[in-house]
Amino acid sequence: MMTLSVGSTWDRWYLTTNQESGIKNDPSNWACEQNDLQYISDFLLPIIMVSLKITDIIDKLLKGGVK
Repeated sequence: MMTLSVGSTWDRWYLTTNQESGIKNDPSNWACEQNDLQYISDFLLPIIMVSLKITDIIDKLLKGGVK
């Protein structure tokens, strides 16, 4: 389950170049431009935490242990 949330976010995290202008869009460079090198971990940590909680809830539901 965690793979779906993180994976769908990560799939959008790629370098693109506008064909007409040649302008590059690199999400990783944004952190450097903002002088916030912890940006990527701050961005992904909540997604990972929610994914882990959802996985735990699903496991409990499948085992009949949610109260």
